[in-house]
Amino acid sequence: MKNSLIIIAALLVSLSTLAQEVVAPFSEVGSDKWGYMNQKGEVVLPANYDEVLEFSTEGLSLVREGKSWSIIDKKGTAISTVNAFTPVSIFGFGKRGYLNGYLVVGSNKLLGVLDVKGKVVHDFKYNYISDFHDGYAAAKIGKSFYILDKDGKSTGVDDILDLKEFKEGFAPFRGKNKLFGFMDPTGKVVIEATFKSIGYFSNGLAWAKTTEDKIGFIDKYGKWIIEPKFSAAKDFDGTSGIARVRMNDEWMFVRKNGETFTAEGMVSSGDFSNGLAYARKGDLYGFINEKGEWVIEPIYVKVRDFSEGFAAVRINELWGVLDKKGNVVCEPKFRDIKNFN
Repeated sequence: MKNSLIIIAALLVSLSTLAQEVVAPFSEVGSDKWGYMNQKGEVVLPANYDEVLEFSTEGLSLVREGKSWSIIDKKGTAISTVNAFTPVSIFGFGKRGYLNGYLVVGSNKLLGVLDVKGKVVHDFKYNYISDFHDGYAAAKIGKSFYILDKDGKSTGVDDILDLKEFKEGFAPFRGKNKLFGFMDPTGKVVIEATFKSIGYFSNGLAWAKTTEDKIGFIDKYGKWIIEPKFSAAKDFDGTSGIARVRMNDEWMFVRKNGETFTAEGMVSSGDFSNGLAYARKGDLYGFINEKGEWVIEPIYVKVRDFSEGFAAVRINELWGVLDKKGNVVCEPKFRDIKNFN
């Protein structure tokens, strides 16, 4: 009985360790190859790939060897799928991997959708497909727009000029009047197209620009919750309920109650992620908390967002890893490190 308890305890510790391990793409000094490491800098998959993406929450990533892309799991095992495909770029910067159980890829210059088993959910016939959120995506063939669902169904949407991805059940669309509103997954207009431009719903609010070029935040009924007074804005962070906004030429943060704040000496920043946002003071970067306090001093040449409790940071030319308390968990020794997942 005693030995059985010891074995069970050891298994629980082992499983706990595995659950806590996160991985990020890395590249070693003197090499342009990529692999995957954990937060301690230990190699999970050797740097044998020409290009890699970050692992998704489904435990899948895309890797390139030569001109060929593959889908792999965290053991490096390839998932069987269509013979030849390419990841889709995000506005020409970076590439899209799995999100919410689906992957948008290209084949023969057209886009389709794969599930986590590598099976085709939507055929390769689209010129544009957004990411899936809550089981829906926006798509386009020529000048015609469609709403795709997770089961392979496609529904046409008429009389619009543009359609973006769904978030929190609503998708921005551009009407024939060239103004923006929101529709639901059935194609029903839920907020009329009266705005010059709009963002995505996150934490129940979306930024919207009036025809007078002022930006505020609306709720899902189209009601102003934060009055339009800003010159630029980003979407609210889904966890912290904080968004970046610009008043004239100064960037700052706003809470859902309309209260704005900044950090001492901050000249630029990123969005909040994992409860922290990177910010620049002078020429160096650190991290601030939701009160606007510097919790990790700005001593780094470059940083990435916190994800899964860890962030890659650069000192001089080398990258290492910090935890959320600012402790160095991996000394700077790599040519590059991307975000953890």
